[in-house]
Amino acid sequence: MALVFSANGRFANSFGEGAPLRSAPFSNDEFRVAAQSRFRVPFTCLKPFINQPLKSNNASAPDKFVDPFGSSTLKNF
Repeated sequence: MALVFSANGRFANSFGEGAPLRSAPFSNDEFRVAAQSRFRVPFTCLKPFINQPLKSNNASAPDKFVDPFGSSTLKNF
């Protein structure tokens, strides 16, 4: 990780700025999600849930579905 956070690369430093403190480190799964979010790639943990509907207590809310990037999407049918 020292190489990733090295002062020689601006991009490497921008990834490291959101890292947790040594006293509260990420688990392996949390690190994977944080890296995927930072690099704006699809979340592997959401793969089984993609295109599944999100439930809402608001009956008038439009239908939303899980997308690979972790944000809900509207679908017009």
